Amino acid sequence: FQLDQWNLAEQFYLIHLARETSLQTRATVLNNLGLIKTELKEYKEALDYFEQTAKLEEDDKSVNAQDRALNYNNMATVYYRQNRITDAMDYYQRAIDLVDKAPDQNQEMRATLYNNMATVLN
Repeated sequence: FQLDQWNLAEQFYLIHLARETSLQTRATVLNNLGLIKTELKEYKEALDYFEQTAKLEEDDKSVNAQDRALNYNNMATVYYRQNRITDAMDYYQRAIDLVDKAPDQNQEMRATLYNNMATVLN
């Protein structure tokens, strides 16, 4: 993507967010905005969106552990890119804890999280 495409995507998501009432869909849109800000290296804004996502996911009991873990993974990635290694490891561990407690225990997600942790420590 080029900068103008990221900006266009951001505008689309902001319009969608303003019109959306479903907590789960709002969380998805906020997460996507966080991913855009991460790609643009606007890390403070990315974390703000991911934190808003986390809050909505905590409030919505229908959100599964894997989705919550994915958001923590995204937050950890931002911390890693900021060279905030301790924070990154903390959020990867939070994600792993969620996956471990989930009834379906997605092993692929678990493996990805451990791989991400190894990358940070390398």
